[in-house]
Amino acid sequence: MLGQKLKAFIVLGDTYKPSKELKDELKRFLIAQIADYKVPSGIEFVSSIQKSDREKILRKKILVFEFGSISSRTTQAFTATSSR
Repeated sequence: MLGQKLKAFIVLGDTYKPSKELKDELKRFLIAQIADYKVPSGIEFVSSIQKSDREKILRKKILVFEFGSISSRTTQAFTATSSR
């Protein structure tokens, strides 16, 4: 959707430490591998990502984490773009 930015939430393995250098390295890797418009504009390292009992990522929980609260309009836009 126009006006939205892509952001990646990444859970690092035990051998990695969050750093600006690692973010830059990930961006360089993604730029070399995928189309420019698919490269996230932001990268955030998190300790875990909540999943359902079927191991699916709970996307609404990510929105609440990012924005503090979510409106029904935001939820509808997010659901519409993520289900494609």
